[in-house]
Amino acid sequence: METQEKEYSVFISYKSEDVEWAIWLQHELEHYHLPTTLNGFDDVQQNLKPVFRDIDELSAGNLPEQIGQALRNSKNLVVICSPLSAKSEWVNEEVKTFIALGRVDKIFPFIVDGESPTVFFPPALLDLPKNQERLGGDVNKNGKDAAFVKIVAGILDLKFDTLWNRYEREKAEEERKNREQRDNLLRIQSLFLAEKANNLIDNHEYDIANLLALEALPINMEEPNRPYVSEVECVLRKSSIYLTPIIRSVLNACIKTNGNIVIIEDYNLKLKVWNIHTGELIKIVNLRDALKEFKFLSRFGNLTKKWLKAITFSQNTDKNEIYFCAGNSLYAFDYYTGQIRLLRKINDNYYIENGDIIVSPDGHYYVWLVGASWAEEPRYDVYLCDSLSNEELLNYKYTADVSCSFSPNSNLIAFACHHDVHVIDINTKDCIAKYRFYDVILCMFVDDSNVLIVCSDKSVRLWNILSYDANIIHRSDVEIIDVLYMDNILVYVTISNKICVFDIQYELIIAQLEWSESIRLLSFSSNEKKVYFRDVNSFRVWDYNVRSDGSRILYYHHNTIHCTAYSKDNSCFVSVSDDGVKLWDVEKNTLIKSIALENEYFVDQMAVSMIYKKIFFISSGFYCMDIDSGNIKLISELDASEINFSCDEKYISISVKNTITIFETESLDIYRDIILPQEQELLWGGKALAFHPTEKLLVTASDKNPFDLILDVWDYQIGILIVSIEVEANCGNENFISFSECGDYVIYKSAWAGEYRWDFRNNVLEKNSQEISFSLQFSNRIIVEDGCYVIEKENLSIQQLMNKVRKSLNGRQLTMEERKKYYLD
Repeated sequence: METQEKEYSVFISYKSEDVEWAIWLQHELEHYHLPTTLNGFDDVQQNLKPVFRDIDELSAGNLPEQIGQALRNSKNLVVICSPLSAKSEWVNEEVKTFIALGRVDKIFPFIVDGESPTVFFPPALLDLPKNQERLGGDVNKNGKDAAFVKIVAGILDLKFDTLWNRYEREKAEEERKNREQRDNLLRIQSLFLAEKANNLIDNHEYDIANLLALEALPINMEEPNRPYVSEVECVLRKSSIYLTPIIRSVLNACIKTNGNIVIIEDYNLKLKVWNIHTGELIKIVNLRDALKEFKFLSRFGNLTKKWLKAITFSQNTDKNEIYFCAGNSLYAFDYYTGQIRLLRKINDNYYIENGDIIVSPDGHYYVWLVGASWAEEPRYDVYLCDSLSNEELLNYKYTADVSCSFSPNSNLIAFACHHDVHVIDINTKDCIAKYRFYDVILCMFVDDSNVLIVCSDKSVRLWNILSYDANIIHRSDVEIIDVLYMDNILVYVTISNKICVFDIQYELIIAQLEWSESIRLLSFSSNEKKVYFRDVNSFRVWDYNVRSDGSRILYYHHNTIHCTAYSKDNSCFVSVSDDGVKLWDVEKNTLIKSIALENEYFVDQMAVSMIYKKIFFISSGFYCMDIDSGNIKLISELDASEINFSCDEKYISISVKNTITIFETESLDIYRDIILPQEQELLWGGKALAFHPTEKLLVTASDKNPFDLILDVWDYQIGILIVSIEVEANCGNENFISFSECGDYVIYKSAWAGEYRWDFRNNVLEKNSQEISFSLQFSNRIIVEDGCYVIEKENLSIQQLMNKVRKSLNGRQLTMEERKKYYLD
């Protein structure tokens, strides 16, 4: 037999339950390579092949005889020791056989489980005389690799350290190469995923792009499970701008004011009710059964797409009712009770090509716009009806598309078609105003019931129906096809599928978004900062205050902003441009007050106190503006370079070269002048003075020449210098100085000098060599002036950004189907 002819270097004895250890050990022994320093030595066995393991080596026949022969043909016996093998008669017999062959010194226990020899050794090993006891490798005590090397050292009759040191190095090198190879493959994959995600962003598939980017980034940046690739971070920052929920497979949509949205699923007559804030599917309603009594399917059953022409909420707060237009009829449908009412219908032999439904703000009236397909010439019917009685109040016929709008008080309705806009008093049915425009696309009432927005000839006009003034406020490059309006914000869509957000008051485009498909605007969100719209197959939410680079618009002016400042408590924000000073509520992001500013002032430094209701500014002199009255008073003719408040706002200082003048905020009287030591001048470009958070101290940063930086702490109550220190650093510009939040340290930093912390009480200076900055009394929001805008830059680390995106996606990951679709195939 083969076992009788073959000689084995090692025989592995084990219990079947320990087979995984036996397989691993066999592989390691057969693939073990001696250290190169031992290669070629005649007295050292050069390899450990072959290894006998019963399942691989035995053939059919007398198994005990074959095992006995294999034991006789083996130089070494490795016994896998465990509580199970200790009770195995086969393992014990194999050990006894090897002992009987006189090879006790060639038995090597490999201990995989158990706390003591009495637990894991078979009886034959326990019964050995003390001078023949066998010591083996213990996986639990030494680790798997060290236990293996101990076995190898025993087989080769070498010292453990001779092999172990080399084994560790080779293992580490092998692991390094494997890790490097794996990381290189993962980097290639990450770059591929980044490219895929970029393509998805171009197609507005932001949710999938976010998921691909997250897949290509480490889960935890501190303990990365894959290499970091900067290109993927760029993609995530780009795609994460649009974290709004997206609902797909949308044929039509309408939004209820309480935050629910009804989505019409393609082809199969289903309504889906969603919560647009959470993306939760609330209810699915099948209209098929509801329409049976109206014989809808028998007449229009062959319709395969766009069977529903229009849908809107009824504005009846007592019902969950919608109006929808399908086939040749208009229906009212309660999507919770399933009740359906036929409101109106046209000729049974035809169905509507296109239509629209507009409901008055108070829900009392509705307009049904019908584009009929049966007329030889294009025809559009307009029905104005009472929603309670369903009585038809007016019926107009047009030869072109019609736009209509109710006034905010629901007393008036305006119709626009072709070249005319006319306004009807609903109660009297009289036309109270009419104006001729060129190529009118649509009209819409603004909050003032006497003013309409009229889009015609690529222009946006404000038409006053009393004075008949029609002023152009904005011109578009291409035709405007859809409009939303609320509180001076006009959102319009052009024929080129661009969405523009225009502030009527400032006559300023706030934001623009290019889209690849046709768009229908739906509504503003409840907080008026987002726009809901749909394209050909999905529902979208766009936060138009977020720019394409991730920055968020906080405030804006008609003209370029000169400077900005926060109040001391960060509750208010003041900005100034040629069109005046504006005070904003930070939390609500709303305008509190706007104050005109004469042209003679060019403001380049500001400070605001909400305690004393005053705004201070520098403009070829030091001025104070009363917030309530808007009156401006000259305090000093000094052309100062910096303004600072004390922490309690009782004092305000201005800086001029080597002099600091402190005023009482309430009375505006001079409180103290502080003059720097000879030849010292306050640093320019940044912040060179700061008040202590609790004590009557202030710190200044000054220089004698460009290479001598001096920090001084003053008691401004008595006007004396307390302590001073010289810093060996270039002063440069972009200087920032502050007390730490606790007030125990002075923090100085600049782009040139780096960052220092000064324990001024003990006069100990420390330079920061770490990436983490010392604590500064600066706002953690990065606010930047950008032309007419004040914007907030995103200041999230990549880990914070990943956590934010994961949360926005509710922990969702790519499905296997999506992985196959986007990169596994």
